[in-house]
Order: sequence, then structure tokens, then C-alpha cells
Amino acid sequence: MRSRIHQLEKSYRAREQFVPDELVYDIVFVLNINSRGWILEKIARIIARESNLHCRVIFSERNNTLTNPLPPARAYFFAHYAIAFFAMLHEPDVFKARRFVWFTHPDRGKGVSFDELAAMADFCEAVFVPNSLYRQLLIQIGASPDKVELVLGGADPELFSPKARGEGKIGFVSAYYDRKRPEFMRDVVAANPDREFLLLAPHPDEVTNLGLLWSAWEGFDELAALPNFEYVEARYEDFPRYYDRIDVLISLSKVEGGPIPLIEGLMSNALILATDTGFARDLIRSRENGWILPSDPALEDVQAALDWALGAPASDVSSEPRRLLSWASFGQQIVQRMFPPLGDGVHIDCDSSGSGERYAQGGWLPSDPTGMKMSQGRATLDLPFSSVDTPMALRLRMWRCDGREGDLPVSCGGPAQDRSYVLQGKGPQVLRHVTFSAPAEAAATRVQLAVPSLYGPSPPVLKLGWVEQVPLSLLKPGDAIRFDAEAVWSNCLEHGWHGAERSGTWSRVPRARLVLPVEAQADGLKLTISGRVCDAGRKRRGPLGGKRNGTTLRVAAPAHDISRSFEFEDEAVRDLTFILPGPVARGGIELVFTAEAFTAPKSLDPSSADDRRLGFMIQSIAFALPTASDKGGAAAGDAGQNSVRTNRVGQGGSSQRKRAKEGT
Repeated sequence: MRSRIHQLEKSYRAREQFVPDELVYDIVFVLNINSRGWILEKIARIIARESNLHCRVIFSERNNTLTNPLPPARAYFFAHYAIAFFAMLHEPDVFKARRFVWFTHPDRGKGVSFDELAAMADFCEAVFVPNSLYRQLLIQIGASPDKVELVLGGADPELFSPKARGEGKIGFVSAYYDRKRPEFMRDVVAANPDREFLLLAPHPDEVTNLGLLWSAWEGFDELAALPNFEYVEARYEDFPRYYDRIDVLISLSKVEGGPIPLIEGLMSNALILATDTGFARDLIRSRENGWILPSDPALEDVQAALDWALGAPASDVSSEPRRLLSWASFGQQIVQRMFPPLGDGVHIDCDSSGSGERYAQGGWLPSDPTGMKMSQGRATLDLPFSSVDTPMALRLRMWRCDGREGDLPVSCGGPAQDRSYVLQGKGPQVLRHVTFSAPAEAAATRVQLAVPSLYGPSPPVLKLGWVEQVPLSLLKPGDAIRFDAEAVWSNCLEHGWHGAERSGTWSRVPRARLVLPVEAQADGLKLTISGRVCDAGRKRRGPLGGKRNGTTLRVAAPAHDISRSFEFEDEAVRDLTFILPGPVARGGIELVFTAEAFTAPKSLDPSSADDRRLGFMIQSIAFALPTASDKGGAAAGDAGQNSVRTNRVGQGGSSQRKRAKEGT
């Protein structure tokens, strides 16, 4: 036994991530073939539906050996703990993905000891249990409490409708298993000749294992011959019309995970009598909506419960389970545990102690103590933010890890919105990327990072240390934003900027970019951009202005095909008026600031204080609707379109109005 646990530990330590070139599913569900068409397959299909992810269900004819190949996946969901244990033991690829297990009930006949079950739980992200009884059991045998997740089962409130009790039968709903106590069931029916009983079972066409049909039980003919007993095999979609004929539902099982018919019965307004197994304690309020029988009841125990139930006054026991225990709610709880939604302001560490690896879709090596390395030229993260279609800035701390010198081009974005960045040198840098969270119909916000193919997949080139999300709002006329050290909007300065300072942020490359999330504006937008320039090379040779040309700043909105130039004759803070004619669509407006006719002599010491002031310092942007004269200027292409206004002059000068100058 200990040797098998040791083998699990060895396989876990040697785990690798999936090969990104292969087809990768988000979730692969692994079930025994006997579960086809019955409750465990239904659970898998419900989780797949609620996840809105790329999923697949595979079946194995055996628990101790998978008889079908295991497809590559981000997560494996095993519908029985024995399949999970032996898959981890014999299939090393299982450890390339995250592992989840559905624990219905303990079964010592499956060849897995309690010690092995507890050890296996520690190698899973979560073991889902259908009742509080089994959560306590797993913790008692040594499983970590934070790995054991309680999720009660569900039913479909659209399918099972409440009815008034009074004329219905006493019902059993199940397939045939020895643990259902069929002999005791027969004794209960025979002991109550004046009460009508109904056994509702699955249709033969809906089960793969015909041993689940009641005709497989050697005592069935004796039960069926009782005059107060009715047996029905029905397709699941027809179950509700038989529940309409049941006033009291009984479960006499020795061992259960649920059973699900208890929820279906409550939704149909039937009272439920169940042995103290499964989620009986989680559902039944004694003598209110049902009766909890001893785990090994005597006939007298059942008679007392039946006497109470058939004499109970009219009541509605369906409202709470119909509200709280739908299959949709069940699936959503499990999906949120498998892929927890990310709230605003989240920070995700990508090192071996963090959670970044769970969001890796492809193109990454397993995390190490400092982060995750890209294994090829393109790598993807799927980030399931709880916010829907809202603006945000992603901050990604990364660095090149190939030992080479020089700048590294990097693109970031989704399939249709890549934008380019440059990592300078080998030290860690924070890349800022403005985007929108995924729409409601998408499962996650997809972020792709790419480096040029010339760098090749080996050795790894780029490493990711952490990801942060900064929530933003949509900008509209009347808003004004700042770019100083205290401003959240500094995260919109995507590329080519130094760190924000007390009075604003300086560009650090000749071509710097920012992206602003804006609301749709049919009439366009008027941007008033406040900032100043500093030309350190000219400053050392004398003041700007005079007979020499000043520094030129070009502002462009590439998506709108607009580009305008502004000349600065000194270092005064200026207001630059920049018009975006309508309509402006909802989304991110990209503005590019390019310093032209700008001196940066080689003799300038790069380590000097002036090094961070070789361009444009942006202080703020104010948003307004264009006036009629603005629109007229835009149409005519004159100074009304884009202009420069002196806000103040630097270094002790007095305020003054400067002549507007415009280039094309």
C-alpha cells in the first residue's frame, strides 16, 4: 500500500505541463462505462454545459486501467475515486493537468484503501462530495479539509413541478443495486397491504449496464407479484408524470451519495423518508419535510415514518429545493471551484507557490520558484474575471530569460487585438495592457503573449512573474484624468513610458503609446491633453526657441487615421487640443506620441537625471464634446482642429498665450 502512495508522490514530483502543440481540452471527464446514460454521465454533461468550455467525456471499461486513451487537457474530472487513483498510478500524463474527483460514496471493493484515498486527495485540486457526511469521513481519514468540497446534487425545477398531496402512492425511485436493500423493500411493501407502492426505474434503452435493471434481481418476481405494487420502467423525461403520483418517497439504502431522487421528490412536493446516508441530513428537517430513518432500520422504524407521512397536513416542501438545488446551480458551483472567477484588483502569482499555472492554456512550462517560462513563441492565459465586458488594465511582470542582451519585442492581446511592446534589457519590467473583460457568453478573458519566431522555442525566452488586474471605467465627456503617481489611469500608459511621478509621466522612447477606454460618442470627442517637453541635448547647448526650431510632438490615433503635429518652443506646460470626429465606437482609443526633431546626443550620459526626460511628459487629459467650431476646424483642417495653448511657462516665467501652431 505504501509503495503505491510513494509512486503517486514520485509521479507528482516529476509532472510536466501538457504539450502545447497538441489538441488540448479544457476539461476531460473520465467515467466507467457502466455510468453511461445514468446519473454520473448526467453530472459530467451538466458541468460541461455550465462551464461553456471545450470539454470531452471518455469511458473506461475498467476502473484499475483506462481502456481509452486520455486526451490532453487542462483539467481531468474523474467520476469515481478508484478511476482517479489508478489513472494517477499508471498514467503520468494525468499530472500534466489539474485533477478533480467526484466522490459518490466509499466502496472498499474497488481496491483503494482509505490511506490511499486520503493521499490521492492531496494530489487533487479538489475532491467534490455530495453530502456533509462524506466530507467529514474524508477529513477523518486524513484528507486536507481545503481539498474536500461539499456540493449537494440537483434536479431540474423546470421538469419537476409541485402537486398537492393526498391521493398519491408511496414511491421508490432507483436502478437495481444490492445496496438499495431490495429484500427489505419487498418486506415493507408486503407489510402494508392497504397502501399502494410504485417503483420507478430507468428504461432499458437508457442504461448500458443491464445489470441495473430490476429484472436482474432474483427476487424481483416475488416483489412484482404483490397486489399493492406497481413497477414502471420509464425514460427520464417521463419521470415527472410518475412523481405526480407519489406522495411519499422512500430510500432504504445502505450506502448513498445522494440519492438524487430525494431532491426530485421534494421538488414534486413529496415527503421523503430516507436512511441516515448520503445527503439525508443535509436535506431533511425531521417531521417537517421528511423523516430520517436509522442507517439500518427495522420494519417498525419504517412503519412509524409512513404513519407520520401519510397523516401529515398539507404543506409545500418544494419551494426551497426548487430555488437552491437546480442542476444549473450545481454545475456552476463546481465550475467556479475548478476555475475560480477572478474579482477586480486581483493579483496572480505565477511562481510555484502561486495560482498562475491553473490559468495557463498552452505554451508554458511548469512554474518554478520565480515564475512561468514560455515554452514556445506564443503562450496563452485564460483569466475568468467575474466582471463582464468591462474595461481594465492588465499589469504583467516579465523578463527575458535566455541570457541574451538587447531589446525583446513582445506582443500582447487576444487573437484580433495584439499590440506590440519592447522589453529593454534583462531586468524585470511591468507590461501594461488595456483591454476589456470577456463578454457574458465567453468563459474567460484570453490573453496571448508572443515573441518573434526567430528566438525559437528553445531555450525559453520570456518569463512571467505575476499578473495584476486594475479595474477601469469608461471615459465620457466631462471626465478628466491624470497620469501622476497616485492616478489609476497611469496604467493606460501601455508602452514607452517611465514610472509615474508626482506631476506626470515621461515618455522614454521616441514613440510612446496609451490606450483609453471610452463610451460610444456619435458626435466624436474633444481631447485636451496637458503636458510638456524637455530636450536635454538642446538644454545643455542653450535654451529652446529663438531662431531655432522647437521640439515637435506628433499625436496620432491610428484607428481613426488622424495624425497632428504640435511645436513646442520652450518647456512650458501646454494644452493640446485633439479632435476625434464622430462616430467614436465604445472601446479602447489608441493614441501614439512621437517626438520629432528631437536631440538626444550620444554624449549625454544615460545614467544622468536627464535620461528620463528625453521626450514628452503627460499630465492629464480632459474629455468633451466637440463644438461647432471644432467640427468646422476639423473639416477645414485649420488650427481649430488641433491647437496648442500655453498653460504656464517653466522655471519662473509668467503665464502667457502662445500662438497656435499645427503640422499635418
